[in-house]
Amino acid sequence: MIGKIILIAVLVGIFVFFGWFLYQNLPGEPKNFQITDLDNKETKPVIEYSIVKQFHSNMRFNHNHFPYHIDASCSEDRKEKMEEAFLILQEKVGIISFAPTTESKAEIFVGCSPDYLGQEENKFIVGEGGPTEIINTSIYNIILKGKILLYKESRCDSPIIELHELLHVFGFDHSQNPENIMYNFSSCDQQISQDIVDSLVSLYSQETLPDLSILNVDATKRGRYLDFEIQILNNGMVDVKNASLVVSSNDEKIETFYLNEIEFGAGKKLWTKNLKLPSRDTEELEFTIDKENAVKELREDNNKVELSVK
Repeated sequence: MIGKIILIAVLVGIFVFFGWFLYQNLPGEPKNFQITDLDNKETKPVIEYSIVKQFHSNMRFNHNHFPYHIDASCSEDRKEKMEEAFLILQEKVGIISFAPTTESKAEIFVGCSPDYLGQEENKFIVGEGGPTEIINTSIYNIILKGKILLYKESRCDSPIIELHELLHVFGFDHSQNPENIMYNFSSCDQQISQDIVDSLVSLYSQETLPDLSILNVDATKRGRYLDFEIQILNNGMVDVKNASLVVSSNDEKIETFYLNEIEFGAGKKLWTKNLKLPSRDTEELEFTIDKENAVKELREDNNKVELSVK
């Protein structure tokens, strides 16, 4: 009799154990995940040379050295004036530089045309310029390329027109001050205002870094399994070569997802299903961006999201 009781107890124990095991591990589907590139890059012309220009906050190139190309259609005088303009701005700002290069490698393009745009009294319009491509990363509007068009020989000894159009390339709009070099009509005694220089120094003193951030985490727990979708963006100025997402709970790593390169102004969307958690009782999760070789960023406070799941 006692033997039967013991046998029944053992069988009940085995049944309870397998029931607990199934409860912990169902639904038991294999884990799967998918990574999709988020093409958030807004690369487009921001200026048409026949309409009013529109400029944005924090416009800058993502480096401090600018290769330029002056088209062969420009006269020797125009070329010399343009090169003088590059040198003047370089010396005033102090932390930027310019150098000639081939057309295929240039970021600032200078062209010339005999067409005359217009004239008002003793003031004249002889050029146009501005950024031709930008990427909006939400923190900065990164200038990729700029163009300067010089239509008529300048009557000034100093490169007033050339500096005016060059500053348009750097994102500066027109000034309401007739003495400012960014006034919409040029005169030979205009000057680069100190606020322009200060702005360029401030913008180009910033280290060119990436800025990865976690956006839109959506997670659902089913028993011991987790489904989630997450977006990771690079709001900085340069690409990140190697990045990964670490999912953990109470400092215990659950899984690492390798995202590889994330370009500035773009991102990754990660979707996964049936990620096995340490137990059914796991409720607190951390999603953390991990960067190879501890890459510095513009911000370090947006690389982690803590999430409660029930």
